[in-house]
Order: sequence, then structure tokens, then C-alpha cells
Amino acid sequence: MKKKRKSNTSLFVVLLIFTVILSFPLMVMISFSLRPREVVFASILVPLEITAKNFVSVFSNDLLMRFILNSIILSLSVAGVAIIISVITGYGFSRFRFSGKEDLLLLMFATQMFPPVLVAVGFFEIIVKIGLYDNIISLILVNSALTLPFSIWMMKGYFDSIPKSIDEAAMIDGCSRIGACFKVVVPISIPGVLATGIWAFVQTWSEYLFALTFTSSASNRMVTTGIVDLTGHFVVNWGELMAYALIASAPILCLFVFLQQYFVSGLTAGAVKQ
Repeated sequence: MKKKRKSNTSLFVVLLIFTVILSFPLMVMISFSLRPREVVFASILVPLEITAKNFVSVFSNDLLMRFILNSIILSLSVAGVAIIISVITGYGFSRFRFSGKEDLLLLMFATQMFPPVLVAVGFFEIIVKIGLYDNIISLILVNSALTLPFSIWMMKGYFDSIPKSIDEAAMIDGCSRIGACFKVVVPISIPGVLATGIWAFVQTWSEYLFALTFTSSASNRMVTTGIVDLTGHFVVNWGELMAYALIASAPILCLFVFLQQYFVSGLTAGAVKQ
């Protein structure tokens, strides 16, 4: 009993140390965002003076708020596309047998091996030719294409963890195959659906390369590219920069705080085959 208690204590200490290390950048951001510009480097972590001017300045800047709104629209759109298509496609891969099924799954997974910079030029030429340059629709299309392969894999794995007998029972009761999918299986798969949506949202929110490449006007910038406006050629207002970074990080932090149980269960459900 004592040995088990000692082991639990050691594990707690190790986890506490890792938590402090991982949360240190966030604590630095909070500390710098609350400091006046004059004393921003006066101390490492604990601010000597506290002010809310940096947050007021950011919230009163319509252009910076526009960047956040653009990112919210983009990320929600991509998450919605990922959920709809991955649910339908993942269900098909999980429940049906057809020629080339395994090859298609491997091909989709293989697309995740290539860094986005390799396909940026090709995507750019296509976007320019179809007239969607400097348009948020181009970012929705590109980010959806990048997030869909892994989203389909996630949903396919989650559907694999649900017994096929549930579908069969629903169809015996009068449901069609589509009805069994959306009325019975999908409601059971809510953790997997939420995990897929969260993953697509986070990937899109933090994306920088395509947001920089496919937009040029200030009104169409995303939060990752718009933050550059807070860095000058010779002087950087670190207080405002950190305040804006915290505001931009808030949606991601809220998603993980309130939906982390669904995210973890959705990612791990397909690891054990029923």
C-alpha cells in the first residue's frame, strides 16, 4: 500500500513538473500582456505594474478584430466541411467492402506525409486560374482538402468501434441504410464527430502558409498573418502583441477545456477493434 502511494506521489510530481514547463510560455504571455510598455522587460514573470491598456488597445482596433472574425469564419467552415464529408465517407469505408478500399485508405494517409509547402505552388496556380485569389473561399477549399484525409481516418476508426449489429437492428426495424447511419450510428458517434471537428478547427486556426500565400488585402487576413501588423520595423509593442496572442489563443483553449473528454475519446476509440 505504501509502495503504491509512493508511486502515485512520484507520478503526481512528474506530471506537475511537466505541467509547469508546458504552461510556462502561456504564463509569460499573460505576464507581458498585463505590463505597461515602459516596464515590459522589468522582470521575467511577475509584472511590477499591471494594466489593461494592452487589451483595450487590441479590442478597440477594428482591423485586428477583423482578423479574428475571418479566422473564426474560416475555421468553422472547414470544421463543418470536415465533419459532413468525413462522417459520410468514414461510414462508407467502415461498413462496406469494395475493391481498392485498403489502397484508397493508404493513399489518403500518404497525403499527410507531405509538408504543405510542397503543394503550395500547385494550389496557388489553381486558385489564381479559378479567380479565387484573395478570397476566403480559397482558404476554405485548400484547408478542407488538407484536413479531410485524416478526418476520414478518424471517423472510419470510430465507426469501426461501433458494432455492425446496431446498423442491422435499425434496418430490421425499418430504417434504410442512410437512416441507420444518421439516426442511429451518428448520434452514438458524437465524441468522434466532435473530435474530428475540433481537430479540423485547430489545424485551420493555426495555419499560416496558405493564409499568407492566398490573401493580400488587409481585410482578408487571418489571425496568424494579421499579428504581423503588431511588429514594427524598429520597435515592437510586446504588451499589445502578447495581449493579441492571448485573445487569438482563447478559442483553442476554450475548445480543449470544455471538450477535451470528447477529443480524447474520439481519437482513441478506433484504437481497439470491436
